Amino acid sequence: MKKVFYCIVAFWLLPQIAFATHIVGGDMTYRFMERQGDNNRYAFTLKIYYDCYPADGHIAIDSDSTITIAVYQQMTVSPELWRLVGNNNSSRMLLVRRQPVITIPNPTFECIVPPPNICVYEGIFEFELILKRLPMPYCITYQRCCRNQSSIANLPTNSQNMGSNYHVFLSPEAQQANNSTPKFNNYPNTTICLGESLIYDHSAFESEGDSLSYRFSQPLTSPGMAGRPGCYASPAATPVGNYNCPPPLQYAASFPQYPFTQPMAGNPVVAIDPVTGMIRGKPYSLGQFVVAVCVEEWRAGVLLGKVYREFQFNVVNCPKKVDIALNQADSVRRVGDKEFIIAKCDSTTITILNHSKQLRYVNQFYWEFNIGGVLRRFTDWHPTIAFPDTGYYRGVLWVNKGERCYDSAYVNVLIGSGIKNTFGMTFDSCKAGPIRFKSEILSSYFPIKWVRWQLPDTTFYGDVPFRDYEYKTQGAQKARLTIRNSFGCDADKFLNFNYQPIPDDVNLLATPIKGCLNTNVVFKSTPILPDSLFQLKWTFGDVGSSTLPNPTHVYAQAGNYPVTMSLRNRNGCEKTFSLRNGISIYPKPTADFDYNPKTIHTATGDVQFKNASSTDVTRWIWQFGSKGGSVLENPTHLFRDTGNVTVRLWVKTPYGCSDSIAKTVYIEPFVSYALPNAFTPNYDGHNDIFKGIGYATSSFKTFSMQIYNRWGEVVFQTDSADEGWNGRKYNTGEMMPEGIYLYVVRYQSFTGKETILNNYITLIR
Repeated sequence: MKKVFYCIVAFWLLPQIAFATHIVGGDMTYRFMERQGDNNRYAFTLKIYYDCYPADGHIAIDSDSTITIAVYQQMTVSPELWRLVGNNNSSRMLLVRRQPVITIPNPTFECIVPPPNICVYEGIFEFELILKRLPMPYCITYQRCCRNQSSIANLPTNSQNMGSNYHVFLSPEAQQANNSTPKFNNYPNTTICLGESLIYDHSAFESEGDSLSYRFSQPLTSPGMAGRPGCYASPAATPVGNYNCPPPLQYAASFPQYPFTQPMAGNPVVAIDPVTGMIRGKPYSLGQFVVAVCVEEWRAGVLLGKVYREFQFNVVNCPKKVDIALNQADSVRRVGDKEFIIAKCDSTTITILNHSKQLRYVNQFYWEFNIGGVLRRFTDWHPTIAFPDTGYYRGVLWVNKGERCYDSAYVNVLIGSGIKNTFGMTFDSCKAGPIRFKSEILSSYFPIKWVRWQLPDTTFYGDVPFRDYEYKTQGAQKARLTIRNSFGCDADKFLNFNYQPIPDDVNLLATPIKGCLNTNVVFKSTPILPDSLFQLKWTFGDVGSSTLPNPTHVYAQAGNYPVTMSLRNRNGCEKTFSLRNGISIYPKPTADFDYNPKTIHTATGDVQFKNASSTDVTRWIWQFGSKGGSVLENPTHLFRDTGNVTVRLWVKTPYGCSDSIAKTVYIEPFVSYALPNAFTPNYDGHNDIFKGIGYATSSFKTFSMQIYNRWGEVVFQTDSADEGWNGRKYNTGEMMPEGIYLYVVRYQSFTGKETILNNYITLIR
């Protein structure tokens, strides 16, 4: 038996796949021509397939009008190595020019419409090789980047960087047997319709009577990168940037869900017959799928070789020429392939909207319904049918009945539901607890599919006579019971009611619970009870009360006060709650103090302060201007600066009640002024001038001195404390006689305090 593996790639690209590389597949075969001594002459054929669209794809087609073919020979000594041998044992690559491209015919379908704008070109390259017969194989290959940009479903998303490899191996057995490869009988199928049965003849013709077998194989790739023109023998012998790509050839990676034995999703799975080469299945996923087929060629039990053929199935939507579809919004359901259920739950008259497709292929149609035992026919495209009563009616829509391209569908009409919903409830309007919702299904034309209980934050399903549910919030509430039968008809009933039982766990809170007179106490309750649902009243233990949910209250007298809040709901239920331990209000203290001495100057020394506050005070805080403080009850303080100083006292009781007082203390500057009782103006330098001495005289605001003789005559006067009397009249006149004189001194300190001194002095000569 003789076996050959043959691979071809063909891309079928719709206009929306405009980013393709345009080279979409290829295959290579050879034909034995003659023996020339130790050599064989072969004719090779390489077929490359191109996408016709878009128009700029011709740039890629034109750029590959001449290609490079590499011929490799496996080394005898090192079989893992291959060397470039070229034609007739040369070391050069082959440059081959393409024949004019031809268009591959698209498949035709009897009852479906393939998408437009599908077009694939075939380019043929033919060349001859003279190769020496050897015990090692040859590999003749054309390698080229690239595949589509992330549009191939069964290859990784970087498939653009996967090159393509179109080649054939020439085995030693084939060289000795003068063998030629088989050729495939048909072009690749350019279109595969989603959901339609695929029957494609992938068989090959073998002229020498060898045995062929077929199987799916793993696609091959090339190490050439995107944008490179291909693989060459040696970078030194070819333009910079090209690559030498000898065997072993590389396999392309694939996704786990698409093993190469099942290269596309299908039901039944897409498979190849190993004997006939027929590919059958029903694809159910849109997309492009690379499929590699291997044909093995056997002769007398010897494997002569493998020929590879790769192709890309483009699975697309192909509308049927006649396809029944109905549309009645949510009341239409499709069952199976060709059956519809239409539910009309609120009327016995129904209009069926016919949305069947491809009207240009519809030659005749009609509807048939069994109504009351009579088969009635309707010929309107959108028929309006008045049914006599609720119930179930079965009909058929026929399109092109009796023709080859026809369609039909069963139409089941459900009129009404026959369900009586008795949804109700019972509960205690005063006490918090579960509400019992009840329901009884009295009748239904068809079996009940489900019963849905819809409560504020939960949904239950189940055909049970009752459900217990406890609401977490109060106020206006809703509940709903929906009963649906097996044909989708619903019976809905809503319950609207007020749920406002008085809870048992209401807590009263106050801030603060202990305070002083005139403290603003804030009251609230937990949980928060909306005044829109309840009438409430706070009583504060004195004469005060409030109907606000969060009131405030100021107590006018000290004492302990019980606090309560009463609640009444709209059903007349009432309950009273108390604040634990009530409110404690304490009297406010009175702050006061005294100090000694009352007249203070900088030479006075420590001033004694004495607390004069009310007797309930236990804490004192003194502040002496900006220069110190104390927490003693009766502190002392030394004032070092003159002027007005604010002394402040804060006091606090054991209950936190406080008061403060501030007084201004004046600190005078220290002033001392004294006059002698006699002086001797004899110019001996001792006691010649009558003049006062003292401290801070320079700070006098005003000053005056008058000296009188015994007859009351002024003999000297001055306005300066620094000027004295020298014993002459007015200090410049005649010398005054010895005797007793009267002086009067008046001075005013800088604070405005006035002092008057008068006494007698004795003038001695």
